[in-house]
Amino acid sequence: MGKGRRNRKVRGAGRRNGFAIEGGTFVSPEYPSLSARDIAEGAEKRRATSKRKFEGSNYAVPKVPDDVARVIGRCGQYEFSSVFEIDRWMRGWKIPAINDKPDVETSHGIYVGFKCSSEMPEISNVNGPPGYVTVTSRFVQICFRLTEIFTAFCTTISSSPTGVQVAEFRKLSFEYLDFDRSVSPEAEELLSVSRDVLFTERVTRAATRWAIAHEMAHGVGGRAARLAAYDRARMISPKLDSLLVSSANSGVKGLSGDKVIEKHRDEVACDTLAADCLAESPFGLDDIFTEACGSLVAIIALIWDGWFQDGSRFSPSHPSPTLRFEMQYEYWLEKLTNASNWEVWQAPGVYAVRDFAYFLAFKNWNVGEYGEHRRGERWEQDIEAVCSVLEASIPNIGIDAIYFGQGSDLHKIVSVYD
Repeated sequence: MGKGRRNRKVRGAGRRNGFAIEGGTFVSPEYPSLSARDIAEGAEKRRATSKRKFEGSNYAVPKVPDDVARVIGRCGQYEFSSVFEIDRWMRGWKIPAINDKPDVETSHGIYVGFKCSSEMPEISNVNGPPGYVTVTSRFVQICFRLTEIFTAFCTTISSSPTGVQVAEFRKLSFEYLDFDRSVSPEAEELLSVSRDVLFTERVTRAATRWAIAHEMAHGVGGRAARLAAYDRARMISPKLDSLLVSSANSGVKGLSGDKVIEKHRDEVACDTLAADCLAESPFGLDDIFTEACGSLVAIIALIWDGWFQDGSRFSPSHPSPTLRFEMQYEYWLEKLTNASNWEVWQAPGVYAVRDFAYFLAFKNWNVGEYGEHRRGERWEQDIEAVCSVLEASIPNIGIDAIYFGQGSDLHKIVSVYD
């Protein structure tokens, strides 16, 4: 496959419930599997209580930044408000996706709101359940900018750069992700050449959904479900226990190692459940690779947030985000190479598969793995290794869809012959 500049509006194939146009092509909604569910009366009441608690949390919502508004829509006339896009997701997406679980014990009973804040997303259980999930402007903005940097990264490494040039290019992340700094003309030019707005918006939305699913795993996952999820992650990554123990033992003095390890395991479990929720969601059914890539962007955002907030100091409540990325990547790779999953997922396109492989190299580049005194110029090998595994495992890699905007909605054009 060529490594030249790719049209990043191109993604995986879609279902056939749109309308036909000339030339053997077909138009459908962005996520044809997404439709509003009937929510039980008990869940609606619980959600109303959750919303009142969110609105009483004293978080001011000033004007929503433009890049955030691109992803989640504009806040309404209310000072404390969710937004249309998030609300639409939550009414068509029940977490966990278990048919016999009462609605009041799922995400249908928990409100998801938005605030302009320098924090990361969280779930709050003030005065007991029901809690509420908060999506924050800082998280969305970091994910948005990271995805812009990702397209610039792909353009850069496709031009056969030297290791020194790749290392120099890494300065762009430090500059562009620091919201207190202005972007140099050179950096803005590179971003401008590589920018793909629809790709950035779609992946950032997927990252936001992963963050919501992670917090919902804390809120409605249940202890038994989280323990089982951690066991699944451990089966895929046998060294997971030892890595978490080693990390906890090297952490802050005076803390109980067992307590730290328990919290770290729970975070990995919720990462795993978030991936499961996305894989079973309407979004995953229609475009699994965008959801997988979104989860990776979300965790890279945690890497950078940790760097800017406290120099990536040890956290007694959360394991290293770099370790979390590696666990999540391995978990997704296991899912994506399982042929039975493709019986329900829509076939991906070539570029969607390569995006997932590029995101591994992107993380490695972000954390300095390709430096001269570390792994060196290994990005091509890393990308091709993942592509080879995926291409050998996915039964049918189809023709990519092209997305276009129509009003406030996105639609996709797919070939009827894929």
